[in-house]
Amino acid sequence: MVRTRLSGWSWLVFGVLAAVSVIGLRPIPGFRLTLGPSATVAVGRPAPPITARTLTGQTWHLTPGRPLMVNFWASWCEFCQVEAPAVAEMGARADGQYQVVTVDITAHDSVTAARQFAARYHLAAPVLLDTSGAIQRAYQVTVLPTTFYLNRQGRIVAIVYGAETYAAMKAHIQEAARS
Repeated sequence: MVRTRLSGWSWLVFGVLAAVSVIGLRPIPGFRLTLGPSATVAVGRPAPPITARTLTGQTWHLTPGRPLMVNFWASWCEFCQVEAPAVAEMGARADGQYQVVTVDITAHDSVTAARQFAARYHLAAPVLLDTSGAIQRAYQVTVLPTTFYLNRQGRIVAIVYGAETYAAMKAHIQEAARS
């Protein structure tokens, strides 16, 4: 019986590692996060507040009212590059029904690289610069890309680790609109 359990655990570990390699979670270099009883970022909980400068130099504040997609990325992240066209399409098709905001982890990137990435992938949504890493820490982002979906009240409806397709993003934002 012990042998069966060890075998089951081995398969579980193998499955998780295989899933991570397929999904493409990319750890942020030099970033460590210790989660404890005070961890507050979870589905059903209010999203942490955000106030940040955009690539255009404006100040952006998280304000409830419309469903919101918050996408964390960095220019060096290969899976962020794969996902970027879908993020751009979500922003282009928002039509006032929802909002898309992207957050460059500038503390582990650069403003120049963020500007080039946004231009290359036509990110029309507000591109926030997290130069100090404060937003990243508040949202407990340890892998890229990571996307949060918020409802009209500012509560987290879904958290997705890894690259998504446009169809998956659309389904999550629709879920946020219904909740």
